Amino acid sequence: MIKEILRYIAALFGISEAQIIYEPYTGRPSQVLPKIKRRITRLIRDKNYGEIYIGRTSYPEERLSQHEKEKGTFDRMLVVYKTSSSEYAHKVESELIRHYRKSDRVNVLNEVEGSSGSEGESPYYVYVLLR
Repeated sequence: MIKEILRYIAALFGISEAQIIYEPYTGRPSQVLPKIKRRITRLIRDKNYGEIYIGRTSYPEERLSQHEKEKGTFDRMLVVYKTSSSEYAHKVESELIRHYRKSDRVNVLNEVEGSSGSEGESPYYVYVLLR
């Protein structure tokens, strides 16, 4: 309970505890999705994360701050994919959401699959927030 209250207060003041890790794959979605899924699944299992949020953006740091104001703080933001194609970013994001919604190991916080996100200009990133 205290941890949740501290997370809420941190989010109100724009203080992020989350570590941002940039380890993006590049390439066609069909080539990189298996690697991305393995990385995320391993992290969920090894660190025992219970909740994730998957999204896409051109500005990971700004997006993390927005999410934490809306949903509370996260432990980690993992940037898993980088592309110049908005279509590819959307495909990777949507497939990851579909895949992890089927999992009984983690709760996916996305309300809709492949929402508009906060895209800007290329490059586009797909990220996973974990807590």
